[in-house]
Amino acid sequence: MKFATPVFVTALLAASAVPAAAQQAAAQQKSEQTAKQDPDAMVCKTLEVTGSRFPKKQCHTREDWARMESDAKTLMRDVPGRVMPCDGECVPLPPGDPSGHGH
Repeated sequence: MKFATPVFVTALLAASAVPAAAQQAAAQQKSEQTAKQDPDAMVCKTLEVTGSRFPKKQCHTREDWARMESDAKTLMRDVPGRVMPCDGECVPLPPGDPSGHGH
């Protein structure tokens, strides 16, 4: 019976460690969810650079990333129907002039 006591103590310690580990995992998951919702949290992304084999790391807040994505979508939505005149130097058309004449 000398071995029964250490085995019992080991089992008891292991059983008490499981709830602590579960609580720690739950707390970590909750903090990650909170961080995902925080618009001021910094997020770093690795972006591919055209003409280079080396990616570039950029860090911005979640709010900035969302704004940049929205701006890019708006630009891509507006560009296909627009004609840009180029007389030596290309300039974007004013927002209300879809004719391409700039007058």
